[in-house]
Amino acid sequence: MPSKKSKLLPSGGMEFKPANKDKRKILHIKRKKVKDAQSRAERFARKKEEAKNPKLKAERLRRNIPLTLERKRVWDDVDSDVEDGLGMSFDVERVKRHKMEEEAWREKIDEINATSGNEGKGGEGEEADEHGDNDEVDSMIASESDEDEDSEGNDRIQESNRTRKSKLPSATERATSPTQSTRSTNLDLAPDALAAKFPTLFTKELPPAPKILITTSINSTLHDQAQLLTDLFPNSVYIRRSAHKYAHKYSVREISKFASNRNFTALVVVEEDQKRVSGMTIVHLPVGPTFHFSVSNWVEGKKLPGHGNSTGHWPELILNNFRTPLGMLAAHLFRTLFPAQPELVGRQVVTLHNQRDYIFVRRHRYVFREKRETEKSVVGADGKEMKGVEGIRTGLQELGPRFTLKLRRVDKGIQRASGQEWEWKGGMEKQRTKFQLETYIVTETSMTPPPDPTPHLTSLQRDGFVVIPGLLSQSQLKALRAAASHAADLARSGKWPHIRTVAKQFPPWPSTPPPAQEGGIWGVQHLMHPEMPGRNEFAKLYFSPRVLEIVEELVGVKKTKPGSNAESPQGEEQEQEQEPLTMELLNLLISPTYVPFALRWHRDEIPTPPTLSAEDELAALVQKSPPDRPASHAQYNIPLYEDASLIVVPGSHRRARNQVEREADPYEDNLPCQMVVELRPGDAVFYDSNIWHRGVYDGVDPDVKGEDGVVQGLRLTIHGSVGLAVGSGDGVGGEEGKKANARAKVVLQHGVGFWVNREDASFNGLDADVEKRAERMRKRLIEMGSGEGIGYALEG
Repeated sequence: MPSKKSKLLPSGGMEFKPANKDKRKILHIKRKKVKDAQSRAERFARKKEEAKNPKLKAERLRRNIPLTLERKRVWDDVDSDVEDGLGMSFDVERVKRHKMEEEAWREKIDEINATSGNEGKGGEGEEADEHGDNDEVDSMIASESDEDEDSEGNDRIQESNRTRKSKLPSATERATSPTQSTRSTNLDLAPDALAAKFPTLFTKELPPAPKILITTSINSTLHDQAQLLTDLFPNSVYIRRSAHKYAHKYSVREISKFASNRNFTALVVVEEDQKRVSGMTIVHLPVGPTFHFSVSNWVEGKKLPGHGNSTGHWPELILNNFRTPLGMLAAHLFRTLFPAQPELVGRQVVTLHNQRDYIFVRRHRYVFREKRETEKSVVGADGKEMKGVEGIRTGLQELGPRFTLKLRRVDKGIQRASGQEWEWKGGMEKQRTKFQLETYIVTETSMTPPPDPTPHLTSLQRDGFVVIPGLLSQSQLKALRAAASHAADLARSGKWPHIRTVAKQFPPWPSTPPPAQEGGIWGVQHLMHPEMPGRNEFAKLYFSPRVLEIVEELVGVKKTKPGSNAESPQGEEQEQEQEPLTMELLNLLISPTYVPFALRWHRDEIPTPPTLSAEDELAALVQKSPPDRPASHAQYNIPLYEDASLIVVPGSHRRARNQVEREADPYEDNLPCQMVVELRPGDAVFYDSNIWHRGVYDGVDPDVKGEDGVVQGLRLTIHGSVGLAVGSGDGVGGEEGKKANARAKVVLQHGVGFWVNREDASFNGLDADVEKRAERMRKRLIEMGSGEGIGYALEG
C-alpha cells in the first residue's frame, strides 16, 4: 500500500526505488512522457501568446543566445598599455583600440578643462576685485555642465576598463557575418617587448628573399613528402639526412650552421611517425628562434579531387586570425618563409588560417570570372554585398599539399638548449576554452631561463670555439697595426730571426727567411721579446684585463683582483702564490708573399697519424683535456685586418675523427661540416687546441695596395696563448707530473724560455696594476724552465 508521502507526489513520481531493472525502465518512460507533455503544453501556449503579440517572440529570440564554445571564451585582465611577451593573454587589436579610445577621451577632457579655464580668466574686473582669491579658485574649476560632461567622460573610461575582459560580440552580431572566423592579421600590432626579444623576426624592413633548406629526421622515408614542400616553399632545396653506420649523425644545430654558412634563411625538418608526417621543426637562421609544430591531416595534392598543378610562381600569403603575441610571433615566422613580392601573374595563394590554435595550411590557384545568375554576389565580413564587384565571382582550385599545424614549443635560439621560451602542455590544460594563438589566452607558460654565468665557456665546450666581436677599440687597432707592420717588415727582411717559414708547419724553423718568390714567412715569433720594437703595445694587449677576464672564464678560475693585498707587507707574496695564470706565447700570423700556403688538418699537441685508431685518439683527447674540468690553457686569434684563414670542424674537440675525416686528404678543401671562421678587425676567436682545424693563407703582392694604402688581402693576426698555473691558488685545473711537462713542452719548444728570464725582460711602462700582474705571470713562466733539450710536440 502506498505511503502517505507518495500520494502527495505527481503521477509517476514515486519516491522509493523499484525492485528491479524493468520497473525502473518503466518508471523512466512514465516520467519522460509527463515531462514531454508539460513542455508541449508550454510551447503551444507560448505560440498562441506570441501570435497575439509579435514583440514577445522578438524578445525571446533576443534572450535566446546559444552557449557555444565561442561564447565560453574568457579574456585576460590586462591594461590598455600592456607590453609583454608570449605568455600574456590579450588581443593586440582590442588593446590598441581601447588605448586609442582612452587617449581620445583624455584629449577631449583636456580641451574641456582648457576651455573652462579660459572662460574663468575672462571674467569682469569688478567681480575679480570683489571675490579676490575665490575667483582664482573658480577659474580652475569647470562649470556645472562641464563637470557633468567631465564626469561622464571619466565614467566611460572606467566602464571601458571594467568591461574589457567580459565584453564579447553578441550571437546576433556574429551571426550576421558568414565569415565570422576569418580575421586578417595586422603584423604591425606586435608588442614592443616581443619585438625586442626576437629582433631577427620583428624588423621594420621587408624580409629578404627566402632560401630554405628542407630535410628530414635521420633515416627517414618521407622523401616524397619533403620534396612536395620544396614546391610549397619558394626557393627551397631538399637534402636527404640518411646516415651511414660509420658516418656522423648531424644534429639540427650542426645542420643550421651548415645552412647559415651557405646563406640559407630557414631550416625545415620534417618529422616522421609510422611512415607518416607527424611534425615539422622550423628554424629561423642564423640564430633562431626555433618553432616545433605537430602535423596532422596530411593530404598530397594528387589525392585532392579536382586538384591543379603548381606553376612554380611565388605565391601570395594570407595570414588569418593570429592576434595574440604568440600568434604574432608565429605569423612573423611564416612571413619570412614566403617572398615579400609575390608573382601575381601566377595567381597562386597560400593561406594559413588559425582557428582554435590549429593552423590550417592550404594552397590554391584563383581566377576571376563572371557571376552566374544562380550564384550569389560576393559579401564582406559584415554579411553585406560588396559594391563594385556585383558581377564577379572567384574560382578556386586547390593545389596541395594540405595539412594542419599545431604549435607545440618555441625555443629562443636553436633547439631547447638555447632557452625554452614557450611550450604547450596538453596534460596540464583542462579547459577547452583556452587558446594560445587566437584572441584569448589564459595560462602563463613562458619559461625564461636564467642568464648563463659563463657564456664563453659554454660556447667553447659545445662548439670548440667562441667568437667575441669588437674586442679591440679603434685606438688599439691603430697602435697594434703600426707595431705589427713594423715587426712583419723586420722579419721579412731577415732582421728578426724568430720566424715561421713557408712549407714548414711545426717547429723548429730556420732563422733565415726563404726568398719572397717562394712565399717567405707566414709567422713572426716572440712579440714580447725584449728586443722586439713595439713590445709594450703587444704586452698591453696580452695582459689587458679584458683578455685575461675571458681567459679566466675559459680555464675555470676565479678572477684575481690585482693590488687587493698590496697594502700589507705580505701582499705581493700572497698575490704571487694566488696568481692562477701563466704567461705563454704571443706571435703574429702574416700573409706569405706571392705564394699561397696552407696548413694540414691537425690537432695541436696530439699526433694524428693514419694508423691511430679511434679508441686511441679518444683516449689521447681525454687524457689531455678531461671532460670534468676546463682546459689547461686558452689560445686565441685577434685579427688586425679581415681574416678568414681559420677553418674548423665544430664539435670535433670532444670526439675522435669519423671515417670521412680519416680518409680525407690532409689538405682537403671541403671537409663535411667544416666552418670558415670569418673575423672582422678587432674581433677575437678563442678555440680549443683539440679541435680539428687548419689554416689557409693567401699569397699577397706587397706592391699591390688598396685605396687605404694597405696591401690587398694582407693578414696581420695576433696569435696568443695563456696557461693555467700548476697548483694555482684557486685549486682549479692544472695537473702535476706528465701533464705539466707536456704543456711545458708545447710552450718551451718555441724558445721562449731562453729570453724570459733576462734582466731586460721585465715589463715596464704599463699601468701599475697591469704591470704587477704581468710580472707575476712572467715568473710563472720562468718556473717552467728554459726548455733546453725538451724536444718538439709535433713534427712537419
